[in-house]
Amino acid sequence: MLQDLLAGKSLTEEFDFIYPSLAIHHLPLQEKKELYVAIYKLLRQGGCFVHYDVVAPSSAINEKWYLSQWKQWIEQHSDAEKRQKLLGIPEQYKGNPDNIPDTLESQLEILNETGFKEVDRYFKYGIFSLFGGFK
Repeated sequence: MLQDLLAGKSLTEEFDFIYPSLAIHHLPLQEKKELYVAIYKLLRQGGCFVHYDVVAPSSAINEKWYLSQWKQWIEQHSDAEKRQKLLGIPEQYKGNPDNIPDTLESQLEILNETGFKEVDRYFKYGIFSLFGGFK
């Protein structure tokens, strides 16, 4: 559906709630802007857009800390059988050129510029964040 929206294929429906998860960080910033505009147009008046995704840290120091938090979470919450497989995911994420996260601040700014109201960050843990706004 994201590719359809970016290709200009319009949907005829309006939505009360749109919730993408862990997908938009693969888009460059300009495409994120275009997608947020398309999402805004799809929402009914008063509709809500909530987005859970990866965001870029504000500094290399924070990134190192966030990735260590992620590993620590894996160590504490994974069973022994899965733990070893999962511990490599933070490095895989960092090394994947398809991941193009932008800062939370830049995305909140885009949402405001697009016309979303009550734009806010609802949750953030390391590089993971839940944010959005209303039409």
